[in-house]
Amino acid sequence: MTSLGILLDISKSMMTKDVNFNGNDIVDYFSISPDTNNEKFLIYLDEIKNHNVITRCDAENILAHALKEELRTFVDDVAIGWYNSDASVIKNQNKNTYWFKLKKASIPELKALSLIFYRISRAASAGTNLSLGLKKIGEILARRKNKKLLIITDSFWNIGVSPFSVIDTIDTKISVIFINNNVNTIDKRGLFELVEETNGKFIEIKNITRDSIGNLETLKSWLVD
Repeated sequence: MTSLGILLDISKSMMTKDVNFNGNDIVDYFSISPDTNNEKFLIYLDEIKNHNVITRCDAENILAHALKEELRTFVDDVAIGWYNSDASVIKNQNKNTYWFKLKKASIPELKALSLIFYRISRAASAGTNLSLGLKKIGEILARRKNKKLLIITDSFWNIGVSPFSVIDTIDTKISVIFINNNVNTIDKRGLFELVEETNGKFIEIKNITRDSIGNLETLKSWLVD
């Protein structure tokens, strides 16, 4: 059984509008499985499809939804956390747990996941306390034997303590999807070192197209490793 923690950065910098976007490409991608996505996400996607540039939060929202589709045959369940200056893990109120089924999820359960990603991505503010986010989701992951952690972010950290001070307590492989349309060597280097330290994968996303979503394929080998 494979369990995946997904940690979403919703700090203020994620509202930066600088990610190139091919809307029609992405609408076509999600049209393959419309029944597994919440209607609010599909309406939102239709509203932005003609934009050439979107915010990093928009990119994160689309990437999280694409992960849901791409990893459904590899991941049994997911825990979803977020962080800015604060951090939290979303509770599955129907099951009284922090885990959501993915591999054997029903259509309503997949739509519920879609709505969670949609709502989280629209609440960006404040600073980037990655260590607190790691601590919070690490507490949930600790209860699982075969687990991995995936972070979607545009930066390393600017408040709290160094993420390197908490990764030993999580004891899992960490991969990062780095949304970056600018050369920011400090953030990139820090996140890359975090991935190297934990034997994860580093994926850099400069735009949102069908090809860039295809890069998520590399996570499948990491999940079964």
